[in-house]
Amino acid sequence: LTSPERTRALLAAIAEGRVAVEVLNRQQAMALWRYPDKQLRSLAADVLGPPPPVDRGPLVAAYQASLQTEGDAVHGREVFQKQCAACHRLGDTGRALGPNLAAARSRGSAALLLGILDPNREVLPAFVAHTAVTTDGRVVTGVIAAESAGSVSLQLADGSQQLLARDSIESLTSTGRSLMPEGFERSIEPAAMADLLAFLMTAR
Repeated sequence: LTSPERTRALLAAIAEGRVAVEVLNRQQAMALWRYPDKQLRSLAADVLGPPPPVDRGPLVAAYQASLQTEGDAVHGREVFQKQCAACHRLGDTGRALGPNLAAARSRGSAALLLGILDPNREVLPAFVAHTAVTTDGRVVTGVIAAESAGSVSLQLADGSQQLLARDSIESLTSTGRSLMPEGFERSIEPAAMADLLAFLMTAR
């Protein structure tokens, strides 16, 4: 996805059935929907379908039942490992790319649910994603991990870091959004969400 040409080729391959759309994780799909190139954003919407709706209010309301259900924390751990551990760490599980969930749960399960389904409603400045377009056309999106007068280090959704020299950056813009993608409702049904919340609220 760092190369517009290869991104276009990937979308064409998915459209033609030569590559399964399932090879894309949520972060990659969201990166395509938000691609800096307008034509590629439009192509992504055609091939992958429309991005998750901006107005998350109705969705959050639909998942309120998860707060009233006694979840299974054991199954919730499995949901966490599959859906969340790539970016969040809790106890001995996961990667510390996103905010600390042990601190977040002090606000209660309703706040956790809102953060999962509507991650862009409140984004801490340290976790706002930035997109860099380099002078050779590469596109890199991540959270600024470090920066100096001569370079910027972006931490990507896969946990890796990309160090970019300032003079190689054509543009560096804030997306104003979290690196965490929207659309978890497509893979976490209300019952599984109740299990996930039970794990998040009890894990140590």
